[in-house]
Parts: sequence; structure tokens; C-alpha cells
Amino acid sequence: MKYSLLDHFSVIEPCISSSLIDKARVDSVKKLCALFPFDIADDFGFESRLGNREAFCDFAMQITKGSKGALILAAKSPIASIANLLTEDPFWKNISRLFAIWANPELILSKMVTAFWLEFDWQKASYNLIPNIFFELKNENHATRLTHWQSVHQVLDVIYNTLFNIPFPSDLAATLNSCIINLPDKARLYQIGFMVPRKTEGVRLVISRLNPETCFDYLQKISWPGEEDIIRDQVSLFSGKFDSIMYNINIGSEVLPYLGLELFLNELKRPACSPQHIEVLDFLASQSLLLESKKEGLIRFCGRKTASYFYPVFYLNGINHFKYVYKKNAPPELKGYFGTMIRNKIDKIKS
Repeated sequence: MKYSLLDHFSVIEPCISSSLIDKARVDSVKKLCALFPFDIADDFGFESRLGNREAFCDFAMQITKGSKGALILAAKSPIASIANLLTEDPFWKNISRLFAIWANPELILSKMVTAFWLEFDWQKASYNLIPNIFFELKNENHATRLTHWQSVHQVLDVIYNTLFNIPFPSDLAATLNSCIINLPDKARLYQIGFMVPRKTEGVRLVISRLNPETCFDYLQKISWPGEEDIIRDQVSLFSGKFDSIMYNINIGSEVLPYLGLELFLNELKRPACSPQHIEVLDFLASQSLLLESKKEGLIRFCGRKTASYFYPVFYLNGINHFKYVYKKNAPPELKGYFGTMIRNKIDKIKS
């Protein structure tokens, strides 16, 4: 029997409430998972709009450097490959080329990038098979912000040339340069994302270690065009409830009027709901950001599962984080990110 990512999803499917993903959308998740082999990812998960009654989620999987999934996507695995439906697609051929470049330790992509995320948007009646692509940058010290920018620019040129057959656009480069050069000392450009199937968004930057007390000075320096008072209130509110905040910024030829506050609580990643889980979920519901039905769905999802294949496999289901989304002249939105860690040793799973 040939296993696929669908086998992993089938184990956790009973934990997914219909308030988060209804039956029709679950069937679509299964079709998507069936396109990928068993070892494609050790971590996969979902993005839910927690104030929206519609029960759909975007789907994402993490591919770490040197993993079986990285070899599979580079078409270098002797035993597994993605489905023909994908390998025959021109853009997926470019993705395979990108992962082949990443596998070469002599090249800057391998030296600078530690992980990729492929995120599949739910669109109307099915998943878009062209994914959004995010990548994590290696956490290292650079001599100056200028040298950091130069290294990042090289990485972006490689990715853009591979995926889109053009260098990284100069107008985007100028804006991104400003965003990196103006970062405070301890802040880090953690992740960059390309919203490939979305036609209206530019490049997304995820910034970590940006102190809430200094973030507004940074937003002013990069000419962020949003309403500072609204964000100041939300940052003040959330920084007292969560362990850390990451900042999502969208850029085009200029910084766009969007800001995402990724809200992390260390306790959330544990496999069972604790009083801290309930406290933060109740808080978000009290802010009219989280529906009661979706709150109950998140609580139900958390836990452990076990299955046996060639060896025992352990599944840790948990909530990774939340994201408060601000868009100018639009109501705020809260998204929840919940998912599964797949491990073959129980000692790798948090108690």
C-alpha cells in the first residue's frame, strides 16, 4: 500500500469540528493531501477566520532544510514524488527547480533559508493548487543592516528568477531595503512571503523581536500609511495577554496600509487545553473577534493521536498562534493557526 499525506490527515480528521471545516471542505482537504507523499512534511496546519461563520480553512505545510520533503520537492527522492497533476504544471516545475537549488549547500539559498511554507488558499469551491510561498531566513548576525539587505536581495533574486523568470523587481527592492535598513537593533526579518495566486497583494514581511514600545517609531520610519491610533491600542491590549508579537507588513512599490499582529503564547502549543488556553480564548471572544462555535472547535482539536504504519507515528494537535489583521477602511479580523506535528518518537512531543 502506498501512503500519502492523506493518511496523516485521516488520523486527525475526527478532531476537526465542522465549525472550523465543514464536510464539503474536508473532502477538498483530502483531495489536496492525496497529491503529496507520506513524508512530504513533519508539520501541517490550517488558517481559520475566527470571526467568520463560514467553515473553511487555508492549508499549509512546512518543509525544513534537508528533510525528506525537501528532497521530494527537488525531485531527488528515489522512493517518493508528488502527483503527476502537479509535476506537469509549469509553475510546479519551477518550484521543483527552486528546491533543487536549495539542496545545494554551496549556494546562497541554502546558506540563508532554513525552511519553506507552502500555503494553499481556499477559493470558492476548492483549493488553489498554486501555493503562496513563505521562507524563513537564517537567524544570524550581520555586520550591518546594509550587508543583511544585500544578502536578502541575492536570495530574492534567486527565488524570483527561478519562480517567475525575472529578477526581484526594483520598486519592491527599494521598499524592502527601507524596511530592513530601518529595523531596530534587536529586531529580525524572520520570514518573507510571496502571495503567488493573489493578484492584489505584494510581498509580505514577518518581523520578530520588534519591541512594542519601539514598533511605532519603526512604522513611521518606513512610512506605513495606516491608522496608528488603532494599532497602538491593539498592541497595548495584546502585549499584556501574549508572550510575543510578530508584525506582518505588506509591501509593493511602497508600504501598504495593512498590518498583521501575530500573537504567540507558549502554552498554546501543548497538546491539551490548559487554563491558559481557555483564558486567552475567552479573552478573544470577549473582544468580539472569536465566535463561540470556533472557540469550541479549537478546544476540541487539541490533543494527541497515535497510528501505526511501518512504525508508530505520534500526532500532536495544537494551536500555534493567532493573528489580528488590520486593513485600512475595513473591519478587523482574527485568524487562528492550528495544526499537527508528526513525530516518530514520543520524546519529541511536549507533555
